[in-house]
Amino acid sequence: ACALDPGDALNWIGWGRMLHARGRFGEARAAFETAVSVAPGHPSGWYGLSLCAQRLGEDELAWEAARRAFVGAPGDEQATRRLVGASGTDARKQRAARLLGSGGVRAQLEAAELWDELGEPERATVAIERARALGATEGERAAARPQRHDPRMERFISRLRRGMEARYRHFRATKESEDLESLRGWVRALYEECLKTKLEAPGPIESWSFVGALVDPTIESREPVVRALADRGLLLILGQRAGGPAEAMLGDVVRREGPAKVASRGVTVEREAVWLGKRHLSGYVEWLGGGDVAGLALGRLILVDLPAAAKWEGELRRRRAALEPYRAAIARQQALPDQPLDAVDDPAGVAERLLFDTELDVAAEVLVHEDAHLVDAKRYLPEDGKRLWAGVGLAWRRGLSATNVMAYLERNAQLAAIAEGRTPRAALAVCCASLGGAGVHAQGYREIVQEFVRRILADPARYPAIDSQRLVVQQLDKLDADQIRTLAISIQRDWAGD
Repeated sequence: ACALDPGDALNWIGWGRMLHARGRFGEARAAFETAVSVAPGHPSGWYGLSLCAQRLGEDELAWEAARRAFVGAPGDEQATRRLVGASGTDARKQRAARLLGSGGVRAQLEAAELWDELGEPERATVAIERARALGATEGERAAARPQRHDPRMERFISRLRRGMEARYRHFRATKESEDLESLRGWVRALYEECLKTKLEAPGPIESWSFVGALVDPTIESREPVVRALADRGLLLILGQRAGGPAEAMLGDVVRREGPAKVASRGVTVEREAVWLGKRHLSGYVEWLGGGDVAGLALGRLILVDLPAAAKWEGELRRRRAALEPYRAAIARQQALPDQPLDAVDDPAGVAERLLFDTELDVAAEVLVHEDAHLVDAKRYLPEDGKRLWAGVGLAWRRGLSATNVMAYLERNAQLAAIAEGRTPRAALAVCCASLGGAGVHAQGYREIVQEFVRRILADPARYPAIDSQRLVVQQLDKLDADQIRTLAISIQRDWAGD
């Protein structure tokens, strides 16, 4: 398409997105540069160029392209997040916060976080009030509200953030990183210096072959710096994924629960759950611009990131409200394409239809999803020689592909959210919305939708609302919550040993 019509910016943007998805960032950068030269006012071209530039370590270009993307679409949430992700230095954060003041709800909330990081609580409060006036939910405002600490802790947080960002930049440029033990030593020394105290001897570091290592982040951690920060209402996570840099994450604890026993698919795990508020420091992938992470399963801890969950839920609610006037038209989107009845590549708006008249509780669904990850970790993760063959068997069944294994784990986790969560229609809508997408989540969720369709076609009499002579995927919204949950439970049972 680019060769046939090189003057069409959309062709270059599409080509750039495909190259970016395949990790060919230099070529993608060139495609996006062509797009913005053809259409300088098109924000999607600048957005893509910013993503590629940051991946390639070109921070100044990443910032300028992000600024152009936001100026071209100040109400776009992707452009808003890109501007924040590319800000980096304090000077850029100030410029970003001022620019965000012209945007919508998400822009105001992001501005509040930036002003708080910069030590300007009054400006942060003004931004939150602007967000309220523009229609931010109470949860979104609470998640973004600045929480102040004493000056010594402010100094520790600021220096920790700067030090980790420098380490992330170094790894991006060289693929070299210190090990987790060295990073922990630096964090401990920094805490002792800033807080004028002496910590006890360090605790053990847990490690898993082919997976990574982690300093226990729970309330019962034997690592003194983790416990000291927990006493101050903060969660510190120190870890290192196989092949990646040593990472740190720090945030305000809104709620802490456990340890508690959780059962799923016949397996019981003991875990602690933490609901996180303001994030002071994020991991490497998020720093790179990899998006907001609403939940994590880490050893014996489940993390629910309330700002990310509130953002996600707010986006869903606003999208649903925007689509409400077109509800009848969306319902008529179903078609009779010349495809097999079990095809899932033409969902025709079924994700949107599933969301109408459906309760939303993203934080609760994230908790169930991450609990399922802990269950799979207990089933497959090698620990001191245990469960090694279970993990080997899983890898063999999934074609010795790490991508396929991760897709399998995401499949199981989202299936648990449908079967065991509070809002099965919304959880199924997430799967349908990902059809045609790329990545391990989309791959795993596609398997769920395919199995739903297969079972409905195998017993159409049980689902009278669905016309078995039409594409089934386009009619999944005709299932009620109980039918969706029952189907998911039966799939869980049959997939338990796969």
